[in-house]
Amino acid sequence: MFKRCKLNNDQFSYRMIKNSFWGICIDIKFEITSMSSYENKNSCKEISKGLWARVLDIGLENEEEFIWKGLTLISKSIISKSPYNDDTLILFHNIDYNPCDYQSEGLTDATMQLIAHLLDIDVPKAEITFNRNLNKYEFKYEE
Repeated sequence: MFKRCKLNNDQFSYRMIKNSFWGICIDIKFEITSMSSYENKNSCKEISKGLWARVLDIGLENEEEFIWKGLTLISKSIISKSPYNDDTLILFHNIDYNPCDYQSEGLTDATMQLIAHLLDIDVPKAEITFNRNLNKYEFKYEE
């Protein structure tokens, strides 16, 4: 498996290729800020006590659950390492991907890798396998 992640200011690139058929390539433009300074609080999703998030990218409404899952899995680490502690808001401004190299479930791992690179935290190890029968990647995370 080949996994490459790159953080450049407020842009994160996630690349995961397990076999020669296809991979998952996701680019995320994000911002981390304080919830108390954000004007539109009611539009944010509470991930855990002290951590909120919002996806501003129109078109991903049906896939937000995969981002929420990634944030939930590492929420305690985010709060402890964030410069905003228990007042942390993560905004996802834009998520770009090529439909040929995309799978919604990849957003969970991409989200965790983004935060790992941003805040220097450990994330649950992912067992990523390609299911040929379903023609998709399957992700299992250590608890």
